[in-house]
Amino acid sequence: MLQEYINKARLPLNLSIKCITSASCLSAGDALREIDSMGIVRSDPFILISGDVISNMDLKKAMKFHSERRKFDSNAIMTVVLKQVQGSAAIKPVMDDLIVALDRNTSQLVYFEDNVRSSTIRLPIEIMKEHSNIYFANDLLDCHIDICSPELLLQFSDNFDYQVSPLKSPIFIRCIYL
Repeated sequence: MLQEYINKARLPLNLSIKCITSASCLSAGDALREIDSMGIVRSDPFILISGDVISNMDLKKAMKFHSERRKFDSNAIMTVVLKQVQGSAAIKPVMDDLIVALDRNTSQLVYFEDNVRSSTIRLPIEIMKEHSNIYFANDLLDCHIDICSPELLLQFSDNFDYQVSPLKSPIFIRCIYL
C-alpha cells in the first residue's frame, strides 16, 4: 500500500523513493546489509529514517552539518540526530532511557545506550584513554533520523549491527542537536 501511494504521489523530480520489504530483516543493521547487497544507494549522503517516524524536521540542515563534518574528517560517516528535551516535556517515552557520552571537543558519540536499567553505566577504559573530555547526557531524544555516508553500508556488511558498542564500534559518529 505504501509503494502504491508513493507511485501516485507528486514527488519532486530529483527525489526517488523505493520501498523495500524483507521478512528476514530483524534490525536496522539487517536492513542496511540487505540494501548494500542490492547496490541501490547512490546518494552521498543518504538519509536513514525508521519506518515509524513522522517529522517536519528540516533535513537540509542535518545534511549540511554532516557534509561539513565529512570535509573536516572523512571518518565521520554517520550523523545521529538527537533532540534535547526537558524532563517535564512529557515527550520522551519512559522506555526510552537514552544515555549518551560525547567527546566535548569533537562531538563524537562514544557511548550510546537506549535501554538503561540501572543508575550506573560502565564505560570501558579504552574510551576514556582515547577521549579526554567526555560528557554524558540523558536529556536527549533519539529522533531515529541519521544522515549517512555510503561507507556506513560497508561497516554493516562486515557484520556490524546497528548498535553502537563502545568496545567494537569502528564507526565515527557525530551528533547534531536540532
